[in-house]
Amino acid sequence: MTHGNGAKEVAAMVRMRDIAEQLGVSVSTVSLALNRKDQGRVNPELAERIRTAAMDMGYTPNLHAIGLKLNKSHAIALISHTSADDLFLPGLVLGAQSAATEAGYILVTIPVLEGPNAEQDAIRTALQRDVDGIIFAADYFRRRQIPEVPHGVPFVFLDCVSSGLTPVVTEVIADEVQGAYDATKHLIDAGHSRIGYIGVDEEKYIARHLREEGYRKAMREFFEDENSALVINALDPSISAGEMAAKELLSGSAEERPTALFCFSDRTAFGVARAAHAMGLSIPNDLSIVGFDNVQYTSEFFEPRLTAVELPHPRMSAEAVRQLVQLIDHGPTEPSRIKVPCPLISRNSVSTTAE
Repeated sequence: MTHGNGAKEVAAMVRMRDIAEQLGVSVSTVSLALNRKDQGRVNPELAERIRTAAMDMGYTPNLHAIGLKLNKSHAIALISHTSADDLFLPGLVLGAQSAATEAGYILVTIPVLEGPNAEQDAIRTALQRDVDGIIFAADYFRRRQIPEVPHGVPFVFLDCVSSGLTPVVTEVIADEVQGAYDATKHLIDAGHSRIGYIGVDEEKYIARHLREEGYRKAMREFFEDENSALVINALDPSISAGEMAAKELLSGSAEERPTALFCFSDRTAFGVARAAHAMGLSIPNDLSIVGFDNVQYTSEFFEPRLTAVELPHPRMSAEAVRQLVQLIDHGPTEPSRIKVPCPLISRNSVSTTAE
């Protein structure tokens, strides 16, 4: 069939029945192969022929029809407390979008706006879109209350945890302890032993304890002396607070001050670099630095380019989608806390030493 412009009928009109007639098999056999339920029921070679034919013919599943049959919309919501100018939001959305598409779902992103009932308004918006499940993403890694979601609507926490020692919902977070351990070990492997850590005072940041824990774990493992740790907390994760803390930690003699610093955040690392330059110290020759976050502006503007632990937001959000789809497809499971590894990105701010 052709239209007035001579184009062929759109490929989306191809049905399972058309594929079955093309290959001389039953519609049920085609359905099993296309829905990946053919194992042990359809000859593997035939199943692959069916999938190849479907691709060649331009077959596209009718998600609306499937949704009506299964009572599903094949849409999931990402409710985000992060603002549009948040440096981590693009990664969160990209990872979630990719995983949702792979699973055959549409991702609906809904920001939490200002106001006393902002999150409930976002939940109401998601439910009005008839989503099958919801991911709640925090603006930073923190504890939060369980949202008021209607019974039977699956949901997952992303970059946040519920109150209490054990999870009451499925949570996907970064493995902060592992990331901090690897950062400290990287400095140890470079020959440093006088390694300091600059954290933050603000209790709202769960990460402050986890990153210090990873640092101390590495120091104990390699030096067997907790007193070898040189720890100081900045007032907050800002550049200026990091600069003030660094000046205090670096104020000793050349024999006493640290030759390397692991920093709570990339912004803290910027403050450390500013303090080091003001004191006439060269990076990395006099002082090696490792940050935590690996945001884009760090790699572009820090000189020399900063070695940093990366917060793997795209992989975290992709994993959150996979966990949510499992809940949608198979029903409630025992809540778990899934930790996504934080890779160390090695650049030029760490030097080796012969000490």
